[in-house]
Amino acid sequence: MNNAVKGLVLAALVVVLVLVLRFYSFRESQTIAEQPVFTESSIQTNEPNLSELYQDENARDFLRTDITLEEIDAIEAEIVAADASQYEEEIAIIRNKFEAQTAVNDLFEGEEKAINGDQVIENLPLKENLTLKQIEEIIAEYYFDGTDETQNASLNFWQVSIVSAQEEASSADVAELDAFEQTINRLLDYVNNRIEQYQQAVDALKDVNAITIEDGQIGVIGQTMRNFEMLLEKVEEESYHTKLEEDATTYVDRFIDEISVLIAEIPGYYDLVLVALEPSELLTQALIANQDQFELASLEEEETTEIEVASSEEEVYLPPVYSEPEYSWSEPYYPPVSEPPYSEPPYSEPPASEPQYSEPPIDESPSEDLPETNTGE
Repeated sequence: MNNAVKGLVLAALVVVLVLVLRFYSFRESQTIAEQPVFTESSIQTNEPNLSELYQDENARDFLRTDITLEEIDAIEAEIVAADASQYEEEIAIIRNKFEAQTAVNDLFEGEEKAINGDQVIENLPLKENLTLKQIEEIIAEYYFDGTDETQNASLNFWQVSIVSAQEEASSADVAELDAFEQTINRLLDYVNNRIEQYQQAVDALKDVNAITIEDGQIGVIGQTMRNFEMLLEKVEEESYHTKLEEDATTYVDRFIDEISVLIAEIPGYYDLVLVALEPSELLTQALIANQDQFELASLEEEETTEIEVASSEEEVYLPPVYSEPEYSWSEPYYPPVSEPPYSEPPYSEPPASEPQYSEPPIDESPSEDLPETNTGE
């Protein structure tokens, strides 16, 4: 092969190589063009999505009205796909706010929400059967202390003290809280205060029920009941207050039933009980309202006692009713009699000596005093 042919072949190969390189370069540019380029300017296009999660995109405090967890999940997935780590903290704050809002709304009765968007209702009725422990756990997890809004999400109940969450927040910390966070804290304080009022009254009524209703304990019952009544007055939640009143009425009815027995048995005991119960308004009113019942019971008891005494004093003797006993007659048994041997006592004749006899003297002279005998001549 001469040099001219070699030159043509080499030129052809160079042309082919250039064409191949240009083809691959074109394909690569097309592939790059199809992929999104997440530059600083392109990342800014995701920001409206974050802003849409707030009620006010400038204030960025309250979440949007009727926001859902699915919307938050979708935005978070976009941030993760874009590897935009600078937005991870904000989406975590939004998620924590949503969870706090949901937890607070679940404390109230009915379908109406305490927080929805920037609309806040603070006087909704609480759910029944809420316990102080439940509120303490929610406060421990979602009460904002003005430092790191996301710190409570990773702490359990024992790691976050309720007291420190509420009392260690200084005025400077409160200033750092946005309007949403302050609202959450205010609602949690509201609920916690009402549950504490109810629980204290419940414990006081348990103390009353634990005392035996007997002589010697009436004064203690009156004072303990007064303590309950004072705590009952502080219970602001209407449904809880009503339930406590019903429980107190149940106890008062039981007290009246049991104390009526003592009043009937002990003369003058009504007045003593009335004085002993003076601290308790509920028990005093119930005692006065049932005074007629107590007097009637006492009167019946006295009449019964008088009848028993009179019947014992005027007891009439009734001879016993004689009924001839049933018996069977059998001939009596006489044991054999054995006569002792008879022996005559020894006899001795008296001595034969006759008594001496002397005749009386005879006076033969006639008596001058004798009257004359009439012979009938």
